[in-house]
Amino acid sequence: MSQPEALRGMALGSISLMKRLLRPLFVRLARSLGIFELQQHASDVAEEIVHLREGVEAMSSLAERRATELREMLFLHSEETRSSVLKQFDERTLEISTKSDADLNAMRRSIDLIRSSAGASSGTSVSSVTPQPVVLQNEQVIEDSLYVALEDHFRGSESVIKERQASYLPHITSVVSADAPLLDIGCGRGEWLSVLKDNNISASGVDSNVSCVEDCKSKGLSVVQADLLDALRKTPEHSLGAITMFQVMEHLPFPVLVETFRLILRALKPGGVLIAEVPNAKNLRVSAGTFWIDPTHQRPLFPEFLQFLAKELGFAKADGLYVNNLSPQHDLSSLEEPLRNALQSVLDAVDTFGDFALIATA
Repeated sequence: MSQPEALRGMALGSISLMKRLLRPLFVRLARSLGIFELQQHASDVAEEIVHLREGVEAMSSLAERRATELREMLFLHSEETRSSVLKQFDERTLEISTKSDADLNAMRRSIDLIRSSAGASSGTSVSSVTPQPVVLQNEQVIEDSLYVALEDHFRGSESVIKERQASYLPHITSVVSADAPLLDIGCGRGEWLSVLKDNNISASGVDSNVSCVEDCKSKGLSVVQADLLDALRKTPEHSLGAITMFQVMEHLPFPVLVETFRLILRALKPGGVLIAEVPNAKNLRVSAGTFWIDPTHQRPLFPEFLQFLAKELGFAKADGLYVNNLSPQHDLSSLEEPLRNALQSVLDAVDTFGDFALIATA
């Protein structure tokens, strides 16, 4: 495929995605807006899409002409010159592609703003809607001190957890500073905050468990007791370099999880990083067994679902890591290949990595 064709396909694909994403929003808006207002919104968006398509087609036509001219001119020059020009051309194409990705990500954020507004509207114009905040239920399932005892018994020693979490340092050192610190949500016993303190990284923590907060303060860590949504809402916009959540998201009801993603994106500076570690739902031993030890868990969260949610709500990137493979290692080399492959697939489902870490970039 030629470069102009690739650019045109990429742009038209963005238009198609925009139309597909907006369609269900208009259905929701129809419940709160009058027919006239809904038709006007649909007409405005359709007109914008038409103008965008016309602009893309004109740009593609111009690009084809310029590419033809470039090829004809290159034949008049040396191989060295041609290589240099083509290298610059490739670099410029990559730059345009990156800009298109950024535009698409900005569009996702705008669409999610409409989505959240439409979900909160009730007989009012979308332009005047303020999304109603999701409230984290305060019903206590287990006493704070008993939960700490549960953690101590099943989570592992603090030294072991610190060793595991230290592996995340490379993901945050370039984005965290005194002006853009790290916030650890659900800091628990403070293992990660201790790692950060040992490495002179500016960080603080928040936890709703009073016993955990007192324990962290006794270790000289900067921690406050608060509900996670309240803490995020009070955080200034684009003020943090990183936010971390270790074994927290699986505790959240789904509406709270979505609101948490949105508030995190608001709090992070551009390029800031979210690290969210959860039990690996793909590991049957975890999702069908050990996950349910904790009475405050809601449901296992599928890794690809978390990546989808982060991207859909406006994060620029949503990568992932499978971590903490604590399963016994089996030597299957003596088995015949068909049996070895079949047994390996079972082991991969039952005895694979215990946790998954979402690494999302704002």
